[in-house]
Amino acid sequence: MLITDRRRSTREEQARSRAGLPLTQRARLAELEQQGWALSCIRAAPPQVIVLSPKGRAALLTREGRLADPMGVTLRHR
Repeated sequence: MLITDRRRSTREEQARSRAGLPLTQRARLAELEQQGWALSCIRAAPPQVIVLSPKGRAALLTREGRLADPMGVTLRHR
């Protein structure tokens, strides 16, 4: 389940969070999810999208739709 602001989010909140992403991030996120990746969290202002690979590796999905390596973001809930 997607985590936003240190709490579990509802499906409606998840849909609003995804809708607020740039088209490039939404499109790439959809592709990644088809390949087994999962959305971990979305941080606001500026939107930072953290995804998890099928093997559990975390990555940052940039505004341009690329996976950042190294991620450059610290995750507290991992």
